[in-house]
Amino acid sequence: MNIRFLGAVAALLFATGAFAQNSDPMALQRCIWSCLARSPGAASLEYNLCVERFCATETALSGIPSSGVPWDFGIASDGITRFAGLQLPGGQGEGVYFMCSPRSLPYLMLFAFDRPEGAYRLNIDGREFVLPFDRSRGQLTVSLRPNAQILDILAQGSWLSVTDPQGYTAASLSLSGAARAIATAQIQCRNG
Repeated sequence: MNIRFLGAVAALLFATGAFAQNSDPMALQRCIWSCLARSPGAASLEYNLCVERFCATETALSGIPSSGVPWDFGIASDGITRFAGLQLPGGQGEGVYFMCSPRSLPYLMLFAFDRPEGAYRLNIDGREFVLPFDRSRGQLTVSLRPNAQILDILAQGSWLSVTDPQGYTAASLSLSGAARAIATAQIQCRNG
């Protein structure tokens, strides 16, 4: 068979979402493999968006629930610290949060993650940041400068993937509403 013909048929099926509409588990698996083959890897934005759009809307191949829920903001239980973030759907309370207080440096927190301390890779729309998360605050956190570049990139981004020190995807989530939530938390922290 002509390889171009097969490629055209696969592209047509892929573009029409035929893989996702088929109830055959192998069709779903082939769709996932196709997304993986067309991306830089399972932790990439391209892969996760492809799987979400064409194969399944509930989970990516990594098994980490993806989220289309917008980020929220509020006040932490101490009554002082402000947060902006998102709890992962279908998880055990895990969430990714920006935290700030008028009294201390802002930080990022991976809340309730049962993962080791170490260098975590945060991939925001293809831009990768390696940050040293530790448990000095009881949860996995990393301190940030008040105007850290990663905050602007989070606010402007559309998708965040977090990879743990062992190379496993810890979270994959939308950044919908992150700009508003982070800005609100920062304003509240400055105003005390």
